[in-house]
Amino acid sequence: MAENRIAIHASEGAILHSYLLDKATGSLTAVAKVKLPQKAQYGWYHPDGRHLYVASSDGGPRRAGCDHALSTLRIAPEDGRLSHVAKPQPLPARSVAICLDGDASNIISISNEPTGLSLSPIDQQGVAQAGVAQPVEGTLGTFPHQVRVVPGGEHVVVVARGYPNSGPRGPAPGALCLFRQVAGRMEPAGFIAPNGGRSFGARNLDFHPTLPVAYVGLETENRLIAFPLSDGRITPSAIVDLSTLERPEAADPRQIAGSVKVHPRGSFVYAINRADGTDAEGVFHGGENSIAVFRLDGDGLPSLTGHVPTGGIHARTFAIDPSGQWMVVANMKPRRIPGGDIVPPSVATFHLGEDGTPVPCRTHPLPFDSIDLTNAYAPHSGQRSVFWMGLTELPFAAAAKPTSH
Repeated sequence: MAENRIAIHASEGAILHSYLLDKATGSLTAVAKVKLPQKAQYGWYHPDGRHLYVASSDGGPRRAGCDHALSTLRIAPEDGRLSHVAKPQPLPARSVAICLDGDASNIISISNEPTGLSLSPIDQQGVAQAGVAQPVEGTLGTFPHQVRVVPGGEHVVVVARGYPNSGPRGPAPGALCLFRQVAGRMEPAGFIAPNGGRSFGARNLDFHPTLPVAYVGLETENRLIAFPLSDGRITPSAIVDLSTLERPEAADPRQIAGSVKVHPRGSFVYAINRADGTDAEGVFHGGENSIAVFRLDGDGLPSLTGHVPTGGIHARTFAIDPSGQWMVVANMKPRRIPGGDIVPPSVATFHLGEDGTPVPCRTHPLPFDSIDLTNAYAPHSGQRSVFWMGLTELPFAAAAKPTSH
């Protein structure tokens, strides 16, 4: 029986590229591309394996924009190429993250310019409808950046980073903001903010597949924290607090933690370290762009085992295939390095062995055919970067395996 294949979808501005992963070499083969109404912001796969939902916007970091949409894309079972199945539907604001609710009946979307949360119903054909803003003002925290359903499906958590004391808009506390979905609407259900949210710059989280543990990456503190779950809720007392960095004493303000993923077998958790600071001449001045590898014990408690370079600059998203054998990392930003060479945005592939260490295979520069390096530094242009990337497994069975976002 042939092995299931892995389709990878990576954004370049308003273009979504589709690729197939060669499991023998880790190389990517370009399949097709599809255009969105505006720049891709975030995507989420339906558990049936047949649809990908993508939020797009003409806004960006520190720009609210005015054209925001949610697209429903069909995933071709033959090669993973994408196609629109319906007209993109409006969203109230630029969505920085989306996810499906517990029974896959709504897309939950959050924004931070302005702060808001919306629900987009999914019809019987799997098509997302227009986003309906929820009356949750004052309960989303400051600068929300991720939304996830807590295992069990009853509660939703919004990860709000806040602003650090050193930032231009700080200080503002970070928090994990909890909600319940009741009769088609979202209702606040409390929040978690250790130490009043001070030094709690929460950016991303993931959940253990079998144990009641949540792993939270603190962006501005470069740390990984583990919280236990109880009765489908995240409890407020952290059980582990570890640095994600190899050299924490050398970190500068542009050294920040990123996405967090738990291995499908529940034996490892990975956290991204990101650095993109430049000197007065626009040259990258160094820092850690790496994958921090943590081994999990039988209780889900992590211990740091090492670091592996991401193969580029500022990995905003990464994904692990359902078999736990492959990791794909999207290095978002181009940077000039000392000596004059340019490190372009890229998609990098890694093989995961039994010890959980990502072994580099291939680094594919992006755009694969069109990058204009003379304009690679336009701030937040979104046209020369890999802002979002995800993967799914092909072909699709009646009960599709989970996908990675």
